[in-house]
Parts: sequence; C-alpha cells; structure tokens
Amino acid sequence: MKVNDVDITSDVSNGKYTISNIIENIALSVVFEAIPPTTYTLSITASGNGSAAYGGTTIRSNTSSFTVNEGDYATVTFNPDSGYRIASVKVNDIDVTLNVSDNRYTIINITANTTLSVVFEAIPPTMYTLTITASGNGDVQYGSTTVRNQTSAVEVEEGSSGTVTFSPDGGNRIATVTVNGQDVTASIENYRYTIANISGDVTIVAAFEEIISVVAYDGVNYTVVSQDEGTVKVAEGNYGQVLTVPASFTAVDRTWQVTGIETDALKDNVGLAAVIWEPEVAFTATVSNPNLLLYVKSESYAPRAIHNVVVNGTAADITLVEAVDGNDFYCPQTFTAQHISFTHNYQMQTGLGESKGWETIALPFDVQTITHETKGTIVPFANWKNGDTSKPFWLMELTGTGFVEAGSIKAYTPYIISMPNHPQYDSQWLLNGKVTFAASSVTVGKTEDMNQSVFNGRTFIPCFAGKKVDEGFYALNVNNDWETNNSGMTEGSMFVWRLRNVHPFEAYLTSSSSAPRYAIGVFEDMTTGIKQMVDGRWMIEDAVYDLQGRKVESPSKKGVYIMNGKKKVVK
Repeated sequence: MKVNDVDITSDVSNGKYTISNIIENIALSVVFEAIPPTTYTLSITASGNGSAAYGGTTIRSNTSSFTVNEGDYATVTFNPDSGYRIASVKVNDIDVTLNVSDNRYTIINITANTTLSVVFEAIPPTMYTLTITASGNGDVQYGSTTVRNQTSAVEVEEGSSGTVTFSPDGGNRIATVTVNGQDVTASIENYRYTIANISGDVTIVAAFEEIISVVAYDGVNYTVVSQDEGTVKVAEGNYGQVLTVPASFTAVDRTWQVTGIETDALKDNVGLAAVIWEPEVAFTATVSNPNLLLYVKSESYAPRAIHNVVVNGTAADITLVEAVDGNDFYCPQTFTAQHISFTHNYQMQTGLGESKGWETIALPFDVQTITHETKGTIVPFANWKNGDTSKPFWLMELTGTGFVEAGSIKAYTPYIISMPNHPQYDSQWLLNGKVTFAASSVTVGKTEDMNQSVFNGRTFIPCFAGKKVDEGFYALNVNNDWETNNSGMTEGSMFVWRLRNVHPFEAYLTSSSSAPRYAIGVFEDMTTGIKQMVDGRWMIEDAVYDLQGRKVESPSKKGVYIMNGKKKVVK
C-alpha cells in the first residue's frame, strides 16, 4: 500500500490505515496479492530390501526430503523386494505399521515437519510341526533330534524336505513306519525316509521289533523263513513220541504259517513214532523209524520213503516192521487201515512134554488172517480140529486163572505164541519160518487203549515202544532174529528179571512182589491144556490117551498110555 508513492504497508494494522490531517491531495494505491502457503519438510527414509515412492521419487536404502504445504496429504507407496515384507512403518517415530494397506500409507493434514521411516525384512518361512513317535529297541533321528520310546516335536519350514533316519538296536529291525497314518515301511531305503515339499504338519510313528530267527510253539521249534511274510519251517528238536505240526499258530504277538520242515529236523528223534502234519505242503524230513505213522491231509504231502501214511483218517497199507531198536509204534489218532500186516520169523524148537519155544506177541489191530510163508493159512489150536486143512499153532492169553487158549489176536492185547517145530513132528506140521498177521478194512485205535492181564500178582503188558532192560521187568528168554537166549535156561520157557530189552510187538511181565525173583516159568502155578503130537495126532498135554488116541480119565487098566507126550506103561 502506498500514499503519495510512499510505501506504508508496514503501517497497516488489521487491514486498516488512517490518514489524518489531510492538507493536500492524497494518492493512495493498494495492490492485493495471494497469501503464500505454509510449507513443511517431509523426510522419507527406506532401509532394508525394498523401496518407498513419493511424488515420483523412489527412495531405497537412503533418506529423501520433500516440501509439502500445510494441510497437505502425503501418500507413500512401499515396494518390498521379492521374499521380503514391511517390517515397520513409523511416522514421527510413531508405529503405524498396522495402518498400512495395500503397501500404502497416507499422512493426513500435514501441519509440521514430518518424518516417515520404513523398514523391510525377509518374509519368515511358514513353519509346520513334525511329530515323531518311536517305540521298541531303536532310535529315530531328525537333524539333531533323537527320539527313543517317546514322542518329540520339531519345527520344519514349508516346502522343505525332511529326512528321517531309523537306527534299530542290534538284533532288532524296523517293524513299521507310518507317515500321517499311511504305512511307508516298504519305501524305507538304507534306514532313511525323506518327506519332500512339506506343506503341513507331519506325524511319523516308528516301531522297532526283535529280529526273530527261531520261534517255539507247543513244544515245537520253528526256523523263521520270512519275518515279513510270517512263514516258518519246523526246526531241529527233541519231539518225543508224537510230533504235531499245525498249519499255522500264533506266537510272539503274530500269526505264523508253516511252510515246511528242515530235512534233518528229526535226525535225533529215535523215539518218534507218529507225525501229525497239518500244513498243506510236503513233509520232507528224514525219518528212521520204519513204523512211523504220518498223518497228512493229502497223499501228495507224504514222501515215498515213508510207507505208513494216514490220509484224512484212512491208510492204504500199513506194514509193521521188526528191528533191534528204533521201530516204536504209536497211534495217537484212530484210523482205518485198508490193509495192515506184521511178519515175524519163528525159529525156536518147541517142546515135547515140556515148556519150550514160546514167544510173546502184541499187535495194534484185530488180526483177521495168519499166514505161514509156505504152509498158507494157519490157525490157533482153539479154532482147529483134527482133520482141518489149515495147520495149527499155540496161542494163549493170560486170565485170572492163568494162560488159556485164545482163538484170535485182538488189538493191544498181550499173548504168548509158539509155532510147532520139533524133530519128532511130521514136516507137514512144522511152522517154523516167517508168519504174517494181517487184516483188511480194520480200525486201528489209539495206543493208550492197551489191555493188561493179571494173574497171581503178575501183570502181562503189551509193548509198542521199546523198553530198556534197566527199567525192571520180566522178559521171555527167546532166541530169535533179534535176541539170543543168555539166561542159561531152556529157550522160550522162562520170564527172566532184567534179562534183556523188550521190542515193540512183544509183551513182558511185572510182579507185585517187593523182592523180584530171578525167573518165572511160563506156566508156573497153573494147569494147562497144551495140545501135543501123539502118534500123528494132536492131543492135549496133561491128558492121558490110549494108543488109539482115545482120552481116558485115568490109566486104571494095564497097558501102554500116552501121558504128556510120552509113553507110560501101567502094569
């Protein structure tokens, strides 16, 4: 503002100026102009991996200042590098990070100098939990973490790959490994398993188990063929009289399938007499007992070397064999034999008016036919009459009154037996040689169901498993293919205490006496009616006959009589 060209602007107050004492013409000029805005400084600082932008300027790892008018708004844009994010944004040291939206922040109504600082940081990885459970004898390792018989958890980055190592103790192995409930045991290589590109929480459960090479079940040893498949074979062991092998069994917390038997599994089983083989595979073990019974479900499971095979309760042919030892017989399960036989060689000389040439016999079946190797069918004297075409032999069983004639041989029953063999007998009556006892379509019962006979404190017992002499019993002093009479007494006449072993298919005596005698005569303390050859006819021993072969009550008249096979003269 000027008055008469004199600038009086500074005298203007509150938009007013007063001219006083006007004495001349006055020229007043006023020029108006816009009021200049108030400005402030906006300082923007960016640090870290990223930049800030304002007004076309990019700030990166430094500070830039801008002049802004009072009341202005300032919008700053943030650009973090790839893999980074905004760590913090402060305005005049006040954290406004939470107010950043879409990587932008606007300062509203600037009324003072203002500072804005932005800090960038690496985006931290997404983390997941890897939970490891280990049980049994072994460790599971992940990085520096070792887990044993417990559960542990570690943090893992998203997208990473985690390799887990399994370390079973000696004698143990990995049983199962599951990842998030899925069994991955088969995928483990070199005791390691890798989880690739982790994208969520992971649970690993590992179990260790003992490496089983041999298992035992119900008294039988088994060699493990495959622990993974649960297969075993019968292994070597002492299995006694009967070996029973199931098709499968459960032991050490799992089920095992029997897939065979080792060839030498039974090599030392001298007393083994029966095998019950239930697996549907071939029985391949070597057995030495010729009388062993092999029970199978199919004939194809039995080797040719074993003759006595029972298939589903039926045996085509059973041949019982004598031996010095190792030929025990035992039937644990009843079966039907389409044909069964036993052969013995009778060689002892029999007596004439004396007890001599007796043997014992006990068989596990009811005998239907008895055949001499050259004379054909023969029968016990109890079933024979003079004039019959078949030839007779002596067969006796013990009863409460002593030995009496028996008409047949019943299963599991002891007998004494003798085949006529004396020089004074006509050759047609001589039955020395091999005699076969047989039956067809006959039931063979369990060996436990044996019959014992008792007379005068003595018990007559059948034998099917060889008995050793030191067990203490009376054995008949026979002289045959398997035994020599060393008793010093007439062969086949005496049961002698601790004389010898007794073989299968024989019989022996025991006594209730507390002081055993050395020997007991076959017919001691009893009356017999043994038939003897008299003048070409078989007559009963102890009876009296005239020379015509007629039995007389007593030799009351003078003459010649036959008594006990000998001629007697009555005067």
